[in-house]
Amino acid sequence: MENITNKLTERDIFEQVVALQKQLAENNNFSLHRLDETISSLCFGEGENKVEQISEICNVFSQREHNIRLLIDFYNKMYDDVKKNQNN
Repeated sequence: MENITNKLTERDIFEQVVALQKQLAENNNFSLHRLDETISSLCFGEGENKVEQISEICNVFSQREHNIRLLIDFYNKMYDDVKKNQNN
């Protein structure tokens, strides 16, 4: 089976990073911009256990940021592999 990095180009990886950056910068439901809105609405809403709910919301966003970091690390590794294969 042929190594997939032989088919990848620097441009392919760059396009994926740009797509990820666009998603992070847009103000959509999955954006970090929503964290402030979500916590604000929770604070001014009714109900109990607000501290616990805020903690759970923050954990979701924290895990998302961790996953994004892993994805960026993966793209970095792919880029290194492509560069290494170009030099061989």
